[in-house]
Amino acid sequence: MFDITAINPITIRCFENNLYAGTAQYRVYYKMGTHVGFETKAAAWTEIGTAVSITSNGLNVPTPIPTPINISIPARQTAAFYLTCDRTLTHGGGNRYTNGTAVGNIIASDGNLQIKEGIGKAWSYSTNFVSRLFNGGVFYDATIPLNIEIVNFKAKPLEKQVELSWEALTERGSDYFTVERSANNRDFEAIGNVNALRNSGQVQHSFTDGTPLLGTSYYRLRIHNQDGKITTSSIATVFITRPGWFNTKNIHPNPAKDHFLLEFEIGDAGKEATIGVYSFIGSTLLTHNLGKLNAGSYKQKMSIATLPAGIYFVKITLGKEEKMQKLIVTKE
Repeated sequence: MFDITAINPITIRCFENNLYAGTAQYRVYYKMGTHVGFETKAAAWTEIGTAVSITSNGLNVPTPIPTPINISIPARQTAAFYLTCDRTLTHGGGNRYTNGTAVGNIIASDGNLQIKEGIGKAWSYSTNFVSRLFNGGVFYDATIPLNIEIVNFKAKPLEKQVELSWEALTERGSDYFTVERSANNRDFEAIGNVNALRNSGQVQHSFTDGTPLLGTSYYRLRIHNQDGKITTSSIATVFITRPGWFNTKNIHPNPAKDHFLLEFEIGDAGKEATIGVYSFIGSTLLTHNLGKLNAGSYKQKMSIATLPAGIYFVKITLGKEEKMQKLIVTKE
């Protein structure tokens, strides 16, 4: 647990951390205000999300925590974060802390935020280890300043396109908007610009993405001000599909020891889906029938505890369509 105090308005996007070797299920919680006095009060915290089966990149090497945070902290206010390994589903991994001096000391800062010393916590909301330094990274954006306020930023599918719309309550001092898109809510690319009306009041804007990505996409605005400052809007998400389409996004951990998690997206409702594990020569070793699925994004965990170490293939079948990925199984 640790606190982040905003000097200017910011939005925390995601974290990376220093993890011991192994694989861990990671949970992220937050509360507005300091963590001090709430270390064992689970009801005071809100779970942001769970990242299943994160494999450490190695001790003292940053490992991304792929849980989108998207928590905004107003200027001169504090938010607390609790990053913890779910010990009921963890196989190694775990936070690698450094001993600190005193809870609340500033351990890192820039012109927008201060990261403060916190505590180590035994799973879950259990023993305190005082004080500890968060040995990770905080990814954030500066948010909208008072001279421009964006509301109702939305993304919706429209035939084979995505229509983005937003409302600027005021555009005084603004220059233009850059529309950015991402497939993972971390790596964004610019796909177009929209001019602001600068000294106008309330204005409606729109932008059409004529070649959207299939699956889940994340959109945001970068607001360029006349004074050269750049700020960032909230995130809008949309799911785009087409008949017969499906895609495997990720399989992790890989190498795996006793289980893996397959992430995939499908575009057709009502088709039978099956996940199978095959040997290098194509023999069927394990199968799992998922039944009929609706269009959308899925995460499916599958046990491989009975398989010896080696190289295998994981195949997902949806109707007559198939996708295959290589899987390495290790018993070390």
